[in-house]
Amino acid sequence: MSNELTQQATAPSTLSEATPLRVTCSQDVDEGPEWLSSPLVRRVPPSEAEAILCLPSEVNRVREADTGLVLVALLTDEEADSGGWGEASSADELLWWRPTERELRVGLARVRRSARLLKQRELTERKVLALELASQSLSSAHDEDAIYQTLVDIVADQLMSERVSLLSVERDQGCLRMRAAHGISAHIVAQARPKIGEGIAGLCAERGEPIFISDHHRFKSGDEGEDEGEPLPMSLTVPILTRGEVVGVVNVTGRAEETPYSHHDIAFLSALMSHAGYLMESATLVAGIKGLQAFSDKVLNTLKDPLVVLDQRGRLLKENQCFITLYKRHLPAGTSAFELMREQGSALESLEFIPTPMCEVEADLSPLLRWVCEDDQELREQLSEALVRRSPMSRNGWRRGDEVFDLQLIPFEEPEGEEEEGTQAPRAILYFQNVTQRQQMQRQLVSAEKMASLGILSAGVAHEINNPLGFVKTNTKEAGRYLEDLLEIIDAWHSFAEAQGVSSSAKPYEVERDIELDEVRADAPTLVRESLDGLDRMQKIIASLKSFAHPDTESTREVQLSSLVEHALVITQGKWRHHLTISKELPEHPPLSCIPNQLEQVFMNLVVNAAQATQDKGQSATMHISLSEPAEGWVELRFSDTCGGIPLALVEKIFDPFFTTKDIGEGTGLGLHIAHNIIEGHGGEIRVESDPPRGTTFVITLPLGKASGPLVIKQLSRFKV
Repeated sequence: MSNELTQQATAPSTLSEATPLRVTCSQDVDEGPEWLSSPLVRRVPPSEAEAILCLPSEVNRVREADTGLVLVALLTDEEADSGGWGEASSADELLWWRPTERELRVGLARVRRSARLLKQRELTERKVLALELASQSLSSAHDEDAIYQTLVDIVADQLMSERVSLLSVERDQGCLRMRAAHGISAHIVAQARPKIGEGIAGLCAERGEPIFISDHHRFKSGDEGEDEGEPLPMSLTVPILTRGEVVGVVNVTGRAEETPYSHHDIAFLSALMSHAGYLMESATLVAGIKGLQAFSDKVLNTLKDPLVVLDQRGRLLKENQCFITLYKRHLPAGTSAFELMREQGSALESLEFIPTPMCEVEADLSPLLRWVCEDDQELREQLSEALVRRSPMSRNGWRRGDEVFDLQLIPFEEPEGEEEEGTQAPRAILYFQNVTQRQQMQRQLVSAEKMASLGILSAGVAHEINNPLGFVKTNTKEAGRYLEDLLEIIDAWHSFAEAQGVSSSAKPYEVERDIELDEVRADAPTLVRESLDGLDRMQKIIASLKSFAHPDTESTREVQLSSLVEHALVITQGKWRHHLTISKELPEHPPLSCIPNQLEQVFMNLVVNAAQATQDKGQSATMHISLSEPAEGWVELRFSDTCGGIPLALVEKIFDPFFTTKDIGEGTGLGLHIAHNIIEGHGGEIRVESDPPRGTTFVITLPLGKASGPLVIKQLSRFKV
């Protein structure tokens, strides 16, 4: 027997017969040695064994199989005496084929120790691997909730725990909040709010140290202390520390194997939580940065005008949603909506400031600035110089399609300390202020002022004309009576001449023939009557014009809509009589309480719009105006024309303020908007029925009676017709 085996045989035995060593045999060991039937050993399947027995010749083969068990070589006395151990020297342990009882006990104890060491090494390797996996998983997660759940899943898997919970410390509320869990119901997760300093989790958060509990009843009574001689804990609670401050705790309870937690488990959990603390701090910082970025994006996107941030070469660094919308509306030919953004992605990769001569900037304009400048050489030079000199620049009247913008370039630099020394990168904001609507409103206001002035002038002219017109009408009536008197005198002279036998060749008769008295006698009454009719029409037009120019002098009263329609047609006849043939069907109706002048404005607008639509097409059309009572207490007025109709895509917009399809100077876009307000102010409704290319019908519904008087609506744009 070798000296080594002899020395091992004299070692004290530590193996209890109550815990037999679990072994399995390789294929070369058939029945095995006789001591396999000893109560100190129990032969089991490989999955349950602690060690594997084999012959010296099979050691290398079994080693290559990597069973994860203690490899034991069986030696005979002959092999030991001859020194022919062969491959047995590479085995983990050696045992005699026919040992004495003491040799067997010592050998088995030695194998048991090797098995325990092997198991501990495997556990350590498993924990290290788990830490590496945890690091990889957590490093790719920047969301706090994702980190919490990843931690919980790793702990539950590695410690084979049935219940794991992670709670964050809410110091402002004096409690902990459960953020993630395994094996715990969602209801408990949502409701759990233990106070700091109370319960296991609360005490762990307060102390900042792990707590190991083996007897919860004894812990609740206040004696939670334990030493190494006591049973290992049935639950673990470990703090999560960041810069020495407790930011959370992890509580592990229950185990699938029903075995107690070991100090290795505690060390693993503490190491994992220490690593997680830094990741959680990083996640908090990332969440803060994302929050600031989201806030910045929200602020930029609340702007109603396009805005972009550029580097010194004019490459795009940031844009708001309005700019993307603007770019999509005016895409260069053959360019996709986001091609521009992709071309300028290089600007985001390197922001190091390199001074650039102006000639290089002009020669190498970014796609964004090429799109902005197009063929405008002056704008190209202004932008290039402003970017190089880092000076502000503005340009009014920049156009894209029908839109007009005022451009402003505002340079700025990163605050000191946020860039490496000597590499501060200048940037600039290019702001596109949309002034399209403002310019339209300015033109419309100028037009409205002109129309208002024209209306005031027309009212004054009408007043001045009205007085001499009265004289002319009175004198014309008197002239007609004088003519009748003269004709009576002539008739009396004829009677006298016939009685006296005056010859037809007398001088008076020659004068009558020269002036064609018979034609004068026939035409004169007609001429006087037509003149008086014309003067009456002029007086009506002037009266309507004066009333239209001063609506506030007219109060609410009961009218017939037929008279208002007639009045509107008289005023606008110069607009429609050469283009429209108008027919009317306007029966009487119960009294309607309204402000007549306002309804006249609505009717005038509808008639003039139809006439202008017909004039634009260079052809005549018809309009039929009808009145009916569709329901008790209501009257309906329909203006139906054959002027081509309104495109269906525009029907919903025609009552919007400033919407017009007419050329600049021909309409303000307020006519139908004001008409809509007037009808609504009278408690009624106006709608449109379009049938392109045939025609359009405007339907006006108004309430009858005095129940609801109309609202007084200022007609600031009434002079547009």
